[in-house]
Amino acid sequence: MSKYMLVTYVIIYFPDWGFCRICGLSSKTLSDITPKIGDKLLLYSRKLNKFLKFLTLSIAIATITSINLGLAELPAKTSEKADLIVLEANAHKVISSQIDAFRKLDINTAYAFASPFIKSKFTNAENFGEMVRSGYPMIWAPNDYKFLDFNAFNGFLIQRVLFVDSQERIFVFDYELKKYSPDRWLINGVFPVQSSISGA
Repeated sequence: MSKYMLVTYVIIYFPDWGFCRICGLSSKTLSDITPKIGDKLLLYSRKLNKFLKFLTLSIAIATITSINLGLAELPAKTSEKADLIVLEANAHKVISSQIDAFRKLDINTAYAFASPFIKSKFTNAENFGEMVRSGYPMIWAPNDYKFLDFNAFNGFLIQRVLFVDSQERIFVFDYELKKYSPDRWLINGVFPVQSSISGA
């Protein structure tokens, strides 16, 4: 068999024709191919090699760019998660501090955690305390409480809290907190979500 034997199938791309043609060249040698076809085959083979090299390089660059973009997003996501952890800790601290103040009957301290909006509805600590004592006894003197879901959006913190009252009934409220100074979050509202469910 001649050392010039071609492979069984060769893909030849002819731009003039606008499509690829698969030529079956089984058992054909270079001597069987007309010089014109042979020259075209050599020319387009070189062009194809250049194109494949360019394509490989482009894919490599795109892959590296994609990896770099993915790595760049990691610090941003990590920072965002860290910020949420800090905000959630702030919400827990404010809510727990007010509940502890209610338990100690320290109405002035509990009132200090209310936002200006709440204070506009209850102009002094006594009125505020009486409203909580009569309307929300499970918050005034809870047997237990637990923090549930937390969300932050549009400048507000929303912390869901589960309360268990003295009769072992379960109540769930969403606390809304608003920022009024760089380091000061205040309770801007408390909204019932679920109530009067037996804890038994």
